[in-house]
Amino acid sequence: PIKLSGATPAPHDPAPALGEHNAVVLRGLLGLDDAALAALGDKGVI
Repeated sequence: PIKLSGATPAPHDPAPALGEHNAVVLRGLLGLDDAALAALGDKGVI
């Protein structure tokens, strides 16, 4: 790897798992509540 002085290092966190942020996105962007998320989960959509 190349190291540059004054540069901030890249984050070493792993990539998110598939679907890890589904609830955050569906609540924030679509305004879904817990009941709606549970219904989607029960139907196998998410």
